[in-house]
Amino acid sequence: MRLAFEDGDELQIAAGADIRGVLARLQPIGPDTFAILSRADEDYVQTMMEKDGCVIEKREGRDDAHFRATRPSFAPPEKVKWWQFGKRPQNEYFTLAETEEVFASYADGREPPLFVQWVKMDVNNP
Repeated sequence: MRLAFEDGDELQIAAGADIRGVLARLQPIGPDTFAILSRADEDYVQTMMEKDGCVIEKREGRDDAHFRATRPSFAPPEKVKWWQFGKRPQNEYFTLAETEEVFASYADGREPPLFVQWVKMDVNNP
């Protein structure tokens, strides 16, 4: 798998253990605000560091399989438009350690950690 950073750096990732500590270079402002771990062009998990924490999304090969990570709740999740940048509730932010755990589970082909719930995004209807 390939781990790509905003500044153009790329690393080859063989297993989830290779993720530990690597995402520490992410910053809310600067040349490294996001990272993408991909199996293929349209099959990836990505994160962007914002001032409140990390936002995590994944895509499973096509437009209608694009998801955002939230913390599980008892209320049904609302659909989010792809352009709703900056309008995130607090349950969509994760710590760097949690983000690394999500990336590691993706790299290993495991289920995501229990603190993550995937919510489908509507990327085709701006």
